[in-house]
Amino acid sequence: MGEFQRKTAGFFHRGIQWNRSADKVPDEQILYGRNIRVPQQGTITQRPGNTTFSNLGGTFTHSIARLNNFNTTLVNFDFTYVIGQDTSLFVGKTNAILTNTPTQNPVKLPPSGSTNTLSGNPLTLVDMDPVGSPVGWKYVGDSNLMLKVGYYPGDTPTS
Repeated sequence: MGEFQRKTAGFFHRGIQWNRSADKVPDEQILYGRNIRVPQQGTITQRPGNTTFSNLGGTFTHSIARLNNFNTTLVNFDFTYVIGQDTSLFVGKTNAILTNTPTQNPVKLPPSGSTNTLSGNPLTLVDMDPVGSPVGWKYVGDSNLMLKVGYYPGDTPTS
């Protein structure tokens, strides 16, 4: 048997392979990934370390999710964060938008337009790309109400 030779090749991420043994996993798939995320289809990066992201002024941040946009025609929108804190919902990409944009955050929620409509319990946040929609949405489930968060193609969110 010959000496071991390391294979060098470009990596294009095509997901996790659960059905094969470690020596049979194709080059573009991984067997196990820890502390990684997919910022764009076909690529993976390391997960950022635990750092202070934003001080929203509340007492209990119970839900944080990231809504990615894979539609390349929306150049002004690549991702945004959806954050549930106390009984409010915050949406934005940067600390400046999350804390210094009173017209946008906290989000005014139905039915009354109040900013403290949520129950204060952790939220269920689900990514969805409805059939025929050019963009993805984040569906938010709370014990008080259900809603969706995202941007329409004509929107130009500030960054």
